[in-house]
Amino acid sequence: MVLDGRGWLVGHDLTLPGGVTFRLGRVAFLDGPFAGSWLVGDARRGTSTVRLLDASRGCVTGSFSQAGLIFSASIDPAGRSLVHDLVEQKGGAQLGTWRRTMADLARATRILPGISSEDPLAPVWVNTFAWGPDGSLAAQSCGASQCVTHVSGAGGGITSQRSPGQGVLRALTSGGLVVEEGSCHAVECPTVVVPPDPEEPPVSDAPLVDPRPVPESESDTWRQDTVLGFRWGSDAPQGWMRPAIHDAAADVSSSRGSRAARFDYDADAAGVVQLADSMSGNCERAIACASRDIPRYWRISLRPQGVRAGSVTTRWCQAYESPPDGCFDLRRTMLHEFGHVEGLAHPDDHGFRLPALETVMHPFSPGKGQTGWQMHDFGRCDVARLQRRYDTTTSSARYALCDRLGSRLSVAASDYSVAYRERVTITATLRVRDRDGYGETGGNFVSGREVRIQRRVPGGSWSSYEADPGSSAGSYEVTFQPWTTYEYRAIFDQPSTEGLTGDVSDVVTVKVAPCDSGCAEGAPLRPTARRH
Repeated sequence: MVLDGRGWLVGHDLTLPGGVTFRLGRVAFLDGPFAGSWLVGDARRGTSTVRLLDASRGCVTGSFSQAGLIFSASIDPAGRSLVHDLVEQKGGAQLGTWRRTMADLARATRILPGISSEDPLAPVWVNTFAWGPDGSLAAQSCGASQCVTHVSGAGGGITSQRSPGQGVLRALTSGGLVVEEGSCHAVECPTVVVPPDPEEPPVSDAPLVDPRPVPESESDTWRQDTVLGFRWGSDAPQGWMRPAIHDAAADVSSSRGSRAARFDYDADAAGVVQLADSMSGNCERAIACASRDIPRYWRISLRPQGVRAGSVTTRWCQAYESPPDGCFDLRRTMLHEFGHVEGLAHPDDHGFRLPALETVMHPFSPGKGQTGWQMHDFGRCDVARLQRRYDTTTSSARYALCDRLGSRLSVAASDYSVAYRERVTITATLRVRDRDGYGETGGNFVSGREVRIQRRVPGGSWSSYEADPGSSAGSYEVTFQPWTTYEYRAIFDQPSTEGLTGDVSDVVTVKVAPCDSGCAEGAPLRPTARRH
């Protein structure tokens, strides 16, 4: 550890056998050895860098950087891939386990789910990895009083197991997890083998992927901002169920982030919410089911309390004063079904699977105690699809941070040939790129962002100026009074809080006529915008 004069931790020094020393940040880790190699990581200003070290040669053989905090990493026994955890810097959510191939360390794919900052386990104190002989992976995350272990089988299925206490994961065998109980020294700790929980269903056989918009169930859409009324069917939901249904309708309006349809109770409406003891077709084993024929009709059916649905007995949390673990939140379930009515599909039905908090459109509803069981807002990948289907509300609205929409930045001058110190306005225009996959958002003007205008003498270095909002949607401008010929361009940096990419415009040149006799030399007049 490296301490300053006051005794505060300011970093770490890592010294290799050959005497080479690496200075690391305050947040750092060392994992290994893995066939003679070590993984060392540290975080600075919210970005983690992980290096692969060959200790015998004292050199770095590979590295990558990732926004967020990485605390632990491992390499599979075959040496083909690297896995690591990832923790959100703000909020402390554990964002799951990520895999990178040794041949391409720059590209990461999430393979195991994480731990929400709202989970009773949170905050996560330690993450541990263990590999099975068949290539399976176990990732254990422990908080103050309990641990959860996710296991990715060699065939792709995922199981999870919660356990009280601080038993440390040591190995993964064909018999189950090998855990050292308690927090005692390793030589004193009893070791137990914990078999996988046979009652825990696999999350899905679909591969887990980086966030991407939820797929559509059909191409037809409701009209933008349509209010879809609903009434109770002939077998009406009981009185204790109705507040949750109304709350879910309000959740749609507050979290849709788009011009998607809204839902409201109307005793004379065509839409129906009803109870159904039995369902058929794809809904035969479901606790709830939506049917619709956009733009003609829609219906949502719910199992009554205590009715069997496949291997599950329907237990709505709202039916209890103290809801038991495993019950289903009716409000969350209704939000899922309203999503179907909007035209959203299950990602798993289209060959991929999203983490728990990215969407409410998972095919299996999480029961109480599971991550996302009380999720009362559309996930960001739901909103991303709704925006593409129905468009955003205004040019200033933020795009959901799920996947990325390409942006296009252009720049123009009010005049390209001006007199000495004549006013010239440089205008940048920011838009979403016009692509088929972007749906209704393609080509949108984008207002309310931070855009910079840069200028330079041809061949010189750039100076930056913060642009002011222009007179039209998506426009940003700076006014100059140049005394010599300049080149201009615009820059939009990729934001970390929404799903747009950054862009740099082409360069335009504004020629300035030479000074006539009597022109004052000296410092130029300031532009109308703030300089960076």
